[in-house]
Amino acid sequence: MLEIIIAIIVFILDFFSKVLVLDQMQLAESIEVIPKIFHLTYVQNTGLAFGMLNGNNTFLLILLLGVFPILVFFMRKDLRSNYLKYKHIILFRLSVGFFLGGAFGNIFDRIFRGYVIDMFDFLIWPVFNIADSFICIAMVIFSYYLIIAKGSSDSAVNEV
Repeated sequence: MLEIIIAIIVFILDFFSKVLVLDQMQLAESIEVIPKIFHLTYVQNTGLAFGMLNGNNTFLLILLLGVFPILVFFMRKDLRSNYLKYKHIILFRLSVGFFLGGAFGNIFDRIFRGYVIDMFDFLIWPVFNIADSFICIAMVIFSYYLIIAKGSSDSAVNEV
C-alpha cells in the first residue's frame, strides 16, 4: 500500500507541474530562473529520454504498456518473497512507488496528449520533468537496494 500512496503523490506532483506549464507557457518558451544555469522551457517530447526515438509516440506507448506490467509483476514478486528477509525493504518500496508514479505520469501524457511535457532545462542536459526525475531517483535507490542493501542482507542471513 505504501508504494501506491507514494506513486499517487508523485503522479499528482507531475500532473500539476505539467498543467501549470500548459496554462502559463507557450510551446518552446523559456523562462530564465538562474542565469546561464537553469531555465523553465516548455518542450513536447514524443520520444524516450533525451529525445531518443523522437516521433514514435504510438510505438513507445505500446512498448511501455507491454513492458510495464511485467516489470511491476517482478518487482512485486521480489517484494512479497523477500519482505521479512531484507532489513532495507523500505528502500525497495520507495523505489517502486517513485517508479510507478513517474511512469504513470509520462504514460498519462502519451495517452491523453500524444507527447510528454518536459520543462526543467539545465542547458547542458536534455529538458525533463518531475516524472523523469522520480524514475531516475527510483533507479538509483533500486540499484543501491540490489547492490548494497540486498547483498548485505543476504550475507547477514547466510551468517545466521
